[in-house]
Amino acid sequence: MHRRSSSSPSTSSEEATVRRRVRLAIAGTVQGVGFRPHVYRLARSQRIAGWISNTSEGVLLEAEGAPSNVSAFLRRVVEEAPPHAVLASTDLAELSPSGEDVFRIRESRAGAPTAWMLPDLSTCPDCLNDITNPANRRFDYPFTNCTHCGPRFSIIHSLPYDRERTTMKAFKQCSHCLREYADPGDRRFHAQPNACPTCGPQVWLCRPDGHVMSRRSEALEHAARAILSDQVVAVKGLGGFHLVARAGSVDAVRTLRRRKHRGEKPFAVMVRDVPAAELLCLLEEGERAALRSREAPIVLARRNSCAGDCAVLQNPHIAPGNDRLGLMLPYTPLHHLLLRRIDEPIVATSGNLSDEPICTQNDEARARLGDIADLFLMHNRPIERPVDDSVVQIVCGRRQVLRRSRGFSPLPITPRRTTRTTRSHPTLLAVGAHQKNTVALARGSNVFVSQHIGDLDTLPAIRAFEEAAADLPRIYQAPADVLVHDLHPDYGSSQYARDQQDRFGKEAVGVQHHVAHVFSLMAEADVAAPLVAFSWDGTGIGTDGTVWGGECFLVDAEARAPEDQVRRVASLVPFPLVGGDVAAREPRRAAMGLWTAAGKPAQVRTPIQKMFDEAEFRLIQAAAATGLATHETTSAGRLFDGLAALILGTGHVNFEAQAAMALEDKAWRALEGQPLSRFADFESPVVNLLEEDDLVLMDWRPLIAFAAESSQCQEARALGVHIALARGICDLAETYLELPVLVTGGCFQNRLLTELVEASIRERGGTVHFHREVPPNDGGISLGQAVAASVFSRATPFVRSAVGHQ
Repeated sequence: MHRRSSSSPSTSSEEATVRRRVRLAIAGTVQGVGFRPHVYRLARSQRIAGWISNTSEGVLLEAEGAPSNVSAFLRRVVEEAPPHAVLASTDLAELSPSGEDVFRIRESRAGAPTAWMLPDLSTCPDCLNDITNPANRRFDYPFTNCTHCGPRFSIIHSLPYDRERTTMKAFKQCSHCLREYADPGDRRFHAQPNACPTCGPQVWLCRPDGHVMSRRSEALEHAARAILSDQVVAVKGLGGFHLVARAGSVDAVRTLRRRKHRGEKPFAVMVRDVPAAELLCLLEEGERAALRSREAPIVLARRNSCAGDCAVLQNPHIAPGNDRLGLMLPYTPLHHLLLRRIDEPIVATSGNLSDEPICTQNDEARARLGDIADLFLMHNRPIERPVDDSVVQIVCGRRQVLRRSRGFSPLPITPRRTTRTTRSHPTLLAVGAHQKNTVALARGSNVFVSQHIGDLDTLPAIRAFEEAAADLPRIYQAPADVLVHDLHPDYGSSQYARDQQDRFGKEAVGVQHHVAHVFSLMAEADVAAPLVAFSWDGTGIGTDGTVWGGECFLVDAEARAPEDQVRRVASLVPFPLVGGDVAAREPRRAAMGLWTAAGKPAQVRTPIQKMFDEAEFRLIQAAAATGLATHETTSAGRLFDGLAALILGTGHVNFEAQAAMALEDKAWRALEGQPLSRFADFESPVVNLLEEDDLVLMDWRPLIAFAAESSQCQEARALGVHIALARGICDLAETYLELPVLVTGGCFQNRLLTELVEASIRERGGTVHFHREVPPNDGGISLGQAVAASVFSRATPFVRSAVGHQ
């Protein structure tokens, strides 16, 4: 390479002879986002020669040209990266120039994959224009996509991300599509799922017996007419089937609820656009942004009480007794085309029976959903894995993910301060909890969290879990050396880990449930210890064998003694829970336990008695007093259930947390739009902090008489107990105010509780972290298990080897 020895600036003639060549390796989300076309176009514009290729790690490129051109090219590669790209790391090396004079896109390189798979992306504005423009060759085509949108995770079989490694392999591109695919100026340049009506997947409408009624656009027309005539249609979408019914029809939604065995759990509603959403809900700016986002999740928002005689809002079968609705916008061309024909809101719920995984295959759907759906809108693009809709809400003005699936998974969490040392830690597979299950693969510094799998209560759910547990290690060619599970021996996921240990000799490590919650938030927020963390949820087995659920931990990963790395420093005052898991469906049992632990104040007896018949009352009261068929618990979730029973008279519920959700709704009504900063003005009882040995007990017992005080309205009492518990958390946190405060666990899905705690601790000068990208509920447990097992010694009380065999 010729260079001048002078230090004077180079001239253009010098740059014509002096050349620079570099190699740049980029890891992260750089496959499936149009990154190679982006680099190709930049290379052409900057007069750069060389090549780029997908690799198992991400992309690799070599660039050669005049030094100033190469520098500008490298800067623009990073600064002007496609909107969906995430550049996790870059590694630049200087090479000797080769004299190459063109830039090419090379075939992908094989190897052990570490590149990040991209989630499925909602339809971009350009593709939406294509399918709605009669002059466009993709007009009315339900599988239109480009490098900015369309299927990714739901169709990928293996990495690197190329068409032949996806379920689009069977569809050979026509000459028009091939021209787009090869044209650097086209937004479908190297778009792997590229297709059109001539060469791509097709849609059809059939009966449950498989008889085809219509195809292509006619199938969309017939499906829309069926929905408008109050029939239930199963629609095969991106990551599985939806069951669709007209949201404004009482008969249609009631029929869907009955056939699906849904009970009273809310349905999600899909609307055509944001203005249609605003007719149903009072949207905050954050909720509008979430609806429009590339992830296009279900967004929880408050009903619009001023909407008058809106049929959807008056339909009692959509979200019974709930002040909020789950709204989403169409996120595939198929949904857009269907909504344009229907032109009114639809219920779009997961295509399954309650407690079973979502259907993904055509024959499977007709077999499992044949008694639910009147018709099936099918297509022939195979779905590689089930990917359900994600769910979010806005907390403190920021998005919080409650179910992490389509649009988010399987992007990794990369904790940098909550460290994993790449060379010293084996590959871990964390198998999550029993409810809201996810699995997580920890490899190097990244933790790849799977899509939402669900509760592991049925054989189909267990099979779906086992497939997901095998999926991530297969794709990344990273067999797990260690399996990490919950301490509860009866969880389906714990049993799977022990089975793998017995059959294949793998190491199995148990992580305590509430500590896993804490490490999930530590990893997501990338907060370094020392810190104090409140982990409040329904139930989880504690290290002492009792049922925990309202815990406070002090975390110091640098402590020398293993027992000091994580310390349980506080808990709720325990109370008896009669019937164990049955109490989750009967809040009256939690109320009985609270009353018993509070000393059975006389004024509470009547509201308790009203929820039982005489024989039941005597039996449950005796069991709570004697401990027969009873567990002692510190569960914050059951505390909220019991308070809801006392305040609202909710003796039974149809789904998890239904009573607590109703209690939160009542509390929000009491605020009447007043700012949370004024919560000190509201009357509430006091949660005292009691010292007992080495544990501080948060004494909720004064709340019981307050909750049963009928002279106050339900709304005031609901708000009062929320404020009391939030103050109790803040009073305890003030002891550690110099430390970051973390709030995690399913109880912090309660938006009011989270915002009260955040506002109070911030006013006192502290810092609060709550979940945003990973669910606070058990959907985040697998992440926390993986991080805790990689950070801490197996000798700690909360991280144990071979726990399942004790």
